Amino acid sequence: MLAGNLSNAATNADKYPVIRGQLDGALYVIVKPTDWNGRLLLYQHGLGDDSLPLAVDINVEAEPYKSLLAEGWMVAASSYRRSGFIVRDAIDDVRQLNKYIVATYGKPKRTLLMGASMGGAITIRLVEADSAVFDGAIVLGTALQAHEKDLADLTYDAKIPVIFMTNQSEIKESAGYVKKTETNAIPSALWIVERNGHIKFTEGEYLAVVHALDHWVDGGKIEMERKFALNVKERPSIARFADGGAYGTVRDVGGGFENLTVCFVEADFKRLGISLGAGFQFKSSGQTYAITYANTFTDVPSGQWVCFKDVDGYHVISICFGNAAKTAGIKQGDEIFIRKN
Repeated sequence: MLAGNLSNAATNADKYPVIRGQLDGALYVIVKPTDWNGRLLLYQHGLGDDSLPLAVDINVEAEPYKSLLAEGWMVAASSYRRSGFIVRDAIDDVRQLNKYIVATYGKPKRTLLMGASMGGAITIRLVEADSAVFDGAIVLGTALQAHEKDLADLTYDAKIPVIFMTNQSEIKESAGYVKKTETNAIPSALWIVERNGHIKFTEGEYLAVVHALDHWVDGGKIEMERKFALNVKERPSIARFADGGAYGTVRDVGGGFENLTVCFVEADFKRLGISLGAGFQFKSSGQTYAITYANTFTDVPSGQWVCFKDVDGYHVISICFGNAAKTAGIKQGDEIFIRKN
């Protein structure tokens, strides 16, 4: 996750002060190093639970932010003016934040956009409409179908460098957009991460695509179609096996739908005989839930429980387009139990 309620976000607060505020109802966060190099990365988040209050954060301990800040970049993000599905108004909120940064700190030498899922749809529309304002964009696992009434159709004519980065299991939408740009003065690039999932990228992959775009904007050459994947770190098991299953804890609650990152690792599921696509049970506070072991949350119908391996080597328990923590009444540090059906 690039943005969200992340417990480590304040670790470097003294080194990189976090500036917070509100613009026309949308919260914003800006992290500006003292020796700002004039470069700005604006991040657009994806869909979140519309029952949650507005929130936005930047984890300065995670890539690409950690390295970019060390290099002198400013990074910023908007919560948008409301939670849930929002495209048209979110576009205006990002514009407002960019104008505020220009008015407060001076015009950046370079402004790059990066958006994930619904945020990718917001990003590409900003790029198509405001090519004179921004210098380049990264569209992550885009949801181009994110569309609202009276929102103009896509033009497929971005006049600045754009890199689409997508997991191999959901190439179609990104590849379709890139295909339509082949004859443009600046065709878009397609980077395929050879891993199944949705926005399932390692920190190194995030940093690589930002550096590539920055190099491209500088006039350098990049791979216009790249297939790659950096290794996911395998974690040692810390689960306690008993009662025909395994006990573990919730490491973190975060993301737009308050997903549960749990301590279980791939070896734990193998030991329990739970294979990809299989159903299993998890239990917490006396309640038992049926869940599917899959590649990503969209592998199950909306409203169903799903568990998938994340790029940090741990696993995520979530509800497809639902709030896992609120539904189950689970918080960080709680114990959970899993077992095979």
